[in-house]
Amino acid sequence: MAALLGLVAAVVAYSLSDLSRGVYRTVDETGPRLATYMDWRGFVTTTGFWVVVAVVVAPVLGIAGRSGRGWRTRAVISKLLIPILALTEMTRRLAMEARFQPSPVAVYTWDVVEGCALLVVIVILGICAARTLQRR
Repeated sequence: MAALLGLVAAVVAYSLSDLSRGVYRTVDETGPRLATYMDWRGFVTTTGFWVVVAVVVAPVLGIAGRSGRGWRTRAVISKLLIPILALTEMTRRLAMEARFQPSPVAVYTWDVVEGCALLVVIVILGICAARTLQRR
């Protein structure tokens, strides 16, 4: 339960950092002065969505992590779950969002995560192959 609350706190903290950076700042296009205001509805909706996703997905990933012990086929698939998800997400982000990202640090971070995820997949498959050859 504490881990789940920690995860919810992390999601809220991430959303608050977005809020502080002006991610939820919107322009009022109906007024003559184009005043900006905080889009609280967008902030609450987005934060609530990601809190629900975290609460639903965390136990599933916890079970996958628990079943990742050993080197049988199911365990190897469980071990590969997170790195493949990270690799897929970073590849998508780099293809779709990198050119619109004003911060080169974010793009660099995505590159590093993609590279690390690929390395982890290669290492897990390499260990699995070595163990299979060793048994023969």
